[in-house]
Amino acid sequence: MVDGKRIPINQFVQDVFAGVIGGVLLSIHGVSDDWKLAEVKITRSD
Repeated sequence: MVDGKRIPINQFVQDVFAGVIGGVLLSIHGVSDDWKLAEVKITRSD
């Protein structure tokens, strides 16, 4: 979702996001290796 609008993405882009975010999560102290759900919210400030 971007500004409340659902943005469709293909499987390749989904896999890239999942891989990048999953890799970052595993490098964060306190996040277990068997996590099930991660939610990310990014707010852009100008």
